[in-house]
Amino acid sequence: VDKKLTSKIQKACDFMDIKLLDHLIINSEGNYLSFADEGIL
Repeated sequence: VDKKLTSKIQKACDFMDIKLLDHLIINSEGNYLSFADEGIL
């Protein structure tokens, strides 16, 4: 779900000439996943 949402956001940003720098997922314990750090974005 998160990868599909990120793909849609990326396409919208491309259309509007906006650079998407990262997509972060943060849980209640303070851990996070950075799509940019993982090379997904």
